[in-house]
Amino acid sequence: MIETSEKKNLATLFEKTRQFWALLTNRVQKTVDFLSGHWRDLVEKYDFIIYPLAVFFFSRLLVFGVAHIGNVYFPTDPGHWMPSDAHPFLSLWARWDSQWYNWIVDQGYWLRPGAMSNVAFFPLYPLTVSFLNSFLGGEKIILSGFLVSNGAFFGALIYLYLLTKLEFENRNVAYRAIFYLSIFPSSFYLSAMYTESMFLLFSVGTLYYARQQQWAWATLMGIMTSATRIIGVITWGLVMWEWLRVHGWTLATIHKPKAWKNLGKGIQKDWAQLILIAMIPLGILSYMAFLYQNFNDPVAFFTAQAAWNRENIGPWAVVYRDLKVIFANGLNQSNTSLLINIVSLIGGTVLGIAAWKRLGAGYGIYVLLSLMVPAASSSISLIRFTLVCFPVFIILGDWGTKNKTLDHVLTAGFSVLLGVLTAIYVNWIFVA
Repeated sequence: MIETSEKKNLATLFEKTRQFWALLTNRVQKTVDFLSGHWRDLVEKYDFIIYPLAVFFFSRLLVFGVAHIGNVYFPTDPGHWMPSDAHPFLSLWARWDSQWYNWIVDQGYWLRPGAMSNVAFFPLYPLTVSFLNSFLGGEKIILSGFLVSNGAFFGALIYLYLLTKLEFENRNVAYRAIFYLSIFPSSFYLSAMYTESMFLLFSVGTLYYARQQQWAWATLMGIMTSATRIIGVITWGLVMWEWLRVHGWTLATIHKPKAWKNLGKGIQKDWAQLILIAMIPLGILSYMAFLYQNFNDPVAFFTAQAAWNRENIGPWAVVYRDLKVIFANGLNQSNTSLLINIVSLIGGTVLGIAAWKRLGAGYGIYVLLSLMVPAASSSISLIRFTLVCFPVFIILGDWGTKNKTLDHVLTAGFSVLLGVLTAIYVNWIFVA
């Protein structure tokens, strides 16, 4: 009887235990399902923030880590300009042209005829840094520049994600586009005290709103872009091109009477939009007015470029000239930089043509002008100019999604080169 009773008790205990674990497992599974569904819903709703935030965090972790290691383990030649108000880590992001923006914030604009002058650098970035610096107490110029650049970079990732998703209706393509941008070999400039991140933010934002036919927002973004860099004025043409496309006029339909008829109707109906879009050059025009009032030279930003020994001979003449130098003298430090920039120009041009075919003429023309205009006088800095040619990364995002091998090659190649060029940059070796 006792043995039977013990067996019953054990069986009851086993059954109760089984029921408990079954209940617990069921509750845990329901909780996991709830959280997974909730997370999926959260990602679906806020993917345009979550993915850019993740890309920003991990890419900057790589860049900042490599910058620190490069600064610690590799010697820097003495005698370089160093900001007096910066923490050693922050000073890593104030190299080369950063000192010009620092001087503009600290001293204002000046023009020295025949010599390098800071009027060559457009005002929106230093104005924003100056505003934040005043908010932080007035002696945090490098910190302010670092925060402005990284904040603008994060904003640019959001807009590029949204634009790519709009074009392809594919989250994977959008993710890869911003991922490739964040690990592009010169993407460390997006965290430095340079205009790259701000220019990218406003230029991508301009086209995003134009594609949404939100012309007021596109105009505002375009004005900001044209106040950030001289090349930013081409966003006027980009928005105008999109307006024409919306009204049925494209290069493919230019020979059709119907296209011209639709265009005429569009002008009659939406003339106010054209007036609004025509305001995009106000950014550069405002700077020209400032230069005329203070230096009696409205195009001082252009005339000052002569001090940097730039000569307009055409992009392919520049490439031929630089390749001759490389073959004659070998790949020393200076010539390696030339080669990197030439490869960037060729690659950007190919991808610009691909953007033209896949995304439309507006995208392609934007890339080609953004590269060919500066390349007409020098190959210096072209890898930095390619960085802000956002259609390039939209195309790469599409290709990388379709081809896993290409995705692996781009990820590995870009990451390695990014690490190498970041370490070089922080040690005052010129990259672009």
